[in-house]
Amino acid sequence: METINSQGTLWLTILLAAAALHGLWLAVLLFLKTESGKGGRLLAGAFIILSLYLLNYLLFLTGSIRPAPHLLGVFYPLLFLVGPFFYFFIRQSLAPEFRLKWAHLWHLLPAALAIWKTIPLYLATAEYKLEVIDWYLNPDGSFTWAMVLLGNDFMYHIMAYVTAAWWLARKREEEQDEERNRRNARWLRQFSLGFLLLLALDLALKFSFFAFRTPAFTIEYVMASALALGIHLAGYRAIGRLGDFPRIWPASNGGNGKYKTSPLTPEQMDTCQGKLLALMKTEQPHLDASLKLSDLAARLDIPSHHLSQVLNEGMGVGFYDFVNAYRVEAAQQRLHDKKYRHYSILAIGLECGFTNKTTFNRTFKKVAGMTPSEFLNKEMA
Repeated sequence: METINSQGTLWLTILLAAAALHGLWLAVLLFLKTESGKGGRLLAGAFIILSLYLLNYLLFLTGSIRPAPHLLGVFYPLLFLVGPFFYFFIRQSLAPEFRLKWAHLWHLLPAALAIWKTIPLYLATAEYKLEVIDWYLNPDGSFTWAMVLLGNDFMYHIMAYVTAAWWLARKREEEQDEERNRRNARWLRQFSLGFLLLLALDLALKFSFFAFRTPAFTIEYVMASALALGIHLAGYRAIGRLGDFPRIWPASNGGNGKYKTSPLTPEQMDTCQGKLLALMKTEQPHLDASLKLSDLAARLDIPSHHLSQVLNEGMGVGFYDFVNAYRVEAAQQRLHDKKYRHYSILAIGLECGFTNKTTFNRTFKKVAGMTPSEFLNKEMA
């Protein structure tokens, strides 16, 4: 690519910088949103890596890579994590009970292989890396089809995972009986399809430009612009879902049980659910030990039986299990925080909304799989 001081270069620089910052901002939001869970954090990881990829474009475009030649190739292995991160985000959204296990570590093998392949470059001298950078900026006739095909191995890897995510979402959409679950699976399918089309466009442009011997700067200009635009579109597609990404909820009774005559539509239930999750995060009503279903419903300005339906039918959980899960999470955060170390375990439990030691220990073990004392010992180990 040629670092030319032109209006086009300035525009691309601004576009790349804005897209990279946008991707990092979305990642931060996803990490901070506890409702998004581990699946949201996986998507955040993918956004971070893609943002770093755009920053890599920016370093070459502005020539800033020259003073820091040792950055050459640093981001390459990370690109092999984008596919697994995205796939497992989709998989966890489609099956909230899904958990990552040690057996899934084999998905990291391509990234490990990429690191192994890049070690000679990492160990090379700054002078050699500058020669490689100069060749990338102004490639000569030695740039062949084989280099183009082999140089996009990470793209094929990402596309394979995104295709698997799209297929999985499509399959789950067909399996759902409830309109709400079909709609959520459809959103995830469309999100995957949009990402896949962007990747396909990236490859198509690279191959087309090379076939027609388009100048290197033009290739990078169009490609980086497409990637930056994709980051922006993905961000605005997801921004409304940051607090509560669509997921597949447990099947309800199909309207044949206690909520058969309820006037709530699936859309209204989704809205109530979103307000409920936002309220739990911002106001933390679970810290009140006397909290009742009617109190929470009053804060949401909805009837108690509607909130009961949202919890039981919509989210597959009872009121006390729902509230106690938040209380256990609050207790875990305090047990982890050093500034609470002078508190007794019981004092932390009472501060988080539990009324006695027995209930605290029983509920904590039910949710976390261990007692508060075991959790604290693990944190201090």
